[in-house]
Amino acid sequence: MIVPGLNKIQERFGFLPDAELHRLAGELGVPLYRIQEVVSFYPHYRNEWNPPPTLEVKVCRDMACHLAGAPVLTDKLRRELKNVAAMTSTTVTVDGVSCLGRCDRAPACIVSKHDPKHAHKEEEHHERVYAGLPLKTLVSELSQILAGLPTVTPDETLSRVYGDDYSLPDLTPDVSYHPCDPNKASPKDWLIDVYGRNPELLRYAATRKFLDKHPLPVPRPTVEGTSEKAIQERHPFLWELKLSNLLGMGGAGTPAFNKWRDVWIAAGDEKYVVVNGDESEPGTFKDRELLVKMPHLVVEGVLLGVLLTGASAGFVFIRHEYHEQIEAVQKEIETAKTELNKTFQLINRPFPRLEVFTSPGGYVLGEQSALIEAMESKRGQPRNKPPELQTNGLFDKPTLLNNVETFAWVPSIMLNGGQWYAGFGQNGGKGRRLFSVCGDLQHPGVFEVEIGEPLGKLIELAGGMRPGRTLKAIATSGPSAGFMPARLPVRPGVADRLKKAVTGKNPAMDQMATAFATEHLMKDGQDAPFVDIGAWPLDLNFFRGPAAGLIGVRIEPMLGAGLVVYDDTRDMLAEARNCNEFFRNESCGKCVPCRIGTQKLVEIGTDLLRRRDKTPAGETAMPPVFVEQLNSHFGELCTTIKNTSICALGPSAAAPLTSVMNFFPQDLAANREQRNA
Repeated sequence: MIVPGLNKIQERFGFLPDAELHRLAGELGVPLYRIQEVVSFYPHYRNEWNPPPTLEVKVCRDMACHLAGAPVLTDKLRRELKNVAAMTSTTVTVDGVSCLGRCDRAPACIVSKHDPKHAHKEEEHHERVYAGLPLKTLVSELSQILAGLPTVTPDETLSRVYGDDYSLPDLTPDVSYHPCDPNKASPKDWLIDVYGRNPELLRYAATRKFLDKHPLPVPRPTVEGTSEKAIQERHPFLWELKLSNLLGMGGAGTPAFNKWRDVWIAAGDEKYVVVNGDESEPGTFKDRELLVKMPHLVVEGVLLGVLLTGASAGFVFIRHEYHEQIEAVQKEIETAKTELNKTFQLINRPFPRLEVFTSPGGYVLGEQSALIEAMESKRGQPRNKPPELQTNGLFDKPTLLNNVETFAWVPSIMLNGGQWYAGFGQNGGKGRRLFSVCGDLQHPGVFEVEIGEPLGKLIELAGGMRPGRTLKAIATSGPSAGFMPARLPVRPGVADRLKKAVTGKNPAMDQMATAFATEHLMKDGQDAPFVDIGAWPLDLNFFRGPAAGLIGVRIEPMLGAGLVVYDDTRDMLAEARNCNEFFRNESCGKCVPCRIGTQKLVEIGTDLLRRRDKTPAGETAMPPVFVEQLNSHFGELCTTIKNTSICALGPSAAAPLTSVMNFFPQDLAANREQRNA
């Protein structure tokens, strides 16, 4: 396969020598242009004509890292390392990079070192991620690398805070679990880890339970056997997913049972299971923690996926920047083989093929069909649908693809029953899930909560806002849903409509809307109705129903896995432009309106900032005529991108700027004091 071959060459040499590309093409029996087609798409790869410098530093520039001063860090590193490079006669580059998944320990950077004297020889090429380190410590570490000396550990200040014997994944303090604060949640408090909470339970007990009670392979049903009653009788383990109401945890929220059932039913002698671990959405890092701290759950989840659907192989797709996570899952696969070897021998079956597939990188690979394209050694661009992956996925075979967390919940559900999982939840929600929370908080991290708990609970678990600061905005799905204000104004008439719930299209949704509006609708001194964002239930159904009714503008409310919190000092127009740059940088370019439109959105945001910051205080930065024209052209642009994009990247790109125009008009004002008032 092309991508794994390129990954190995890149890791050995730090770039892709022409001779190695010719050798790879010969080994695989493919023309050289197929190799170059892949190389030219992924920024991770470097051709021989563009070899890396001695030290390449890429600073994350998105959301949490932007809030933590990534632009300033980038400039300082360039100045500091320029002097070091001159003294050591080496070359150094410092540039930006898209989200590295270390949002709880921002700012982060990824560092690659390479010896140009041995450009065509195999060497120990290192790529490491540094996050949350003071500038002085980071420069010291990088200077040691340039000088060829052993790398140093984080400074003694971190050792004093986190303890000399405390493990530092990614060379940074693991703040996701707040090791210094016993009052904060830790992995032992997460119900997802059924083995951690029950030490007497033998690892892979869920797999043994299934193999003890069910023949392999599970017979594929006839057409008459695809009813829910038939599935309940013939495949009771699969039925537990139905009872659990487990949803996909990658953002779309498709019921897991539907995908697993469809793959089991699909015709074909080969089927595949794929875990989507390409966690590249800014603000999202929950899967990172599961992969490195609880890889046994992920491995058993994919193993059960293979067994329950009749698949022939399973793959855990992990982004290449997650070095520790890749290693942890690879080791756990070997552990699973060892522990379950006798069990499979007793049923005269070989242990299923399980592998880690290292992603060549890119936000768009989080889209499931683009991920499959990458696994097939193609350019990672989304497919048109239909067909769906459940019938025509990897290598055109039926494929089950779910998020890391979705698979990680399966062992608990198989051992405790689907109704056990569905028994959790608040405000009409069912189940539990993980959220990653970062930004202007005292303790960013990963938290497991009941579905339907109020959003404010996450802020509370993260230690609340920083001292002296108040909540201004929350991005509830990374950059994809824009920014919701702390107090969301409700349009005239909406309150009455919600309370009466006269739509009648979805009784359950109407009931949720009515209950929420009755309990949480408030008024300020001018009797203008509003709702507190902290009261919003952490439930996909709420965001897709009542929340959409409350907003009523060109924004689709979304609840993702990562939330970014902004305090009252933040300039939301500048933050929106930063998010627009992320979408522009990560657009795969397949859809022309998305490729061009995301750049236009950056230009609009840049122009608004320029106009605002150059307008004297007391004068109007945005004349009414300009605002009217802007809204008209901006609306046309957003509609075009939304209606012509294959995947969700295009439609999401306009959300940050749209939300600022609707909810933060003060940040368009010329007077800085007015903006901060």
